Amino acid sequence: MANRDRPVNALGSRVSLSRDGTMILTDVDGTIAWESNTNSTPTGAERAELLNSGNLVLKDPQGKIMWQSFEFPTDTLLPNEPCTKSMKEGNLRLHSLNSTGSWVITWRALIRQCRVHAICGRNGIFCLYTPEPKCACPAGYEVFNTSNWNKGWKPKFSWDVLSPSNGNS
Repeated sequence: MANRDRPVNALGSRVSLSRDGTMILTDVDGTIAWESNTNSTPTGAERAELLNSGNLVLKDPQGKIMWQSFEFPTDTLLPNEPCTKSMKEGNLRLHSLNSTGSWVITWRALIRQCRVHAICGRNGIFCLYTPEPKCACPAGYEVFNTSNWNKGWKPKFSWDVLSPSNGNS
């Protein structure tokens, strides 16, 4: 599941709409990674809808849109999604089919990839040019997916070893 400020584990994370009208993204360990903050009205969001345009919206009981994903773009621009100069996250890229039928990047707005927010994924600490962009991680971590370091870095150690319930402090 996507969340540019704090990516969550694709296996075991979940999205829920609480009774107070807040959409919540919860990571596999139960921590809240993101909230929609749509509970500011007396009724809050009543339902979530994925529109044909690809825009995920939260609506109040009268059908008024309280929150929409198009106002918070990530790494994919959908047809009819507005793209304004006030949007500063990510990198606009143009993909084209090559002669083998594979998608390749043929143009990008930011040439220096290390300037793209969260390019190194979760737990990535910096980006270097070697000459292509390459990420590094803290000691004790390893790349999550060797073919795509943008997916972040995972610990080489087990979290349950550090848990207070195991008698460790």
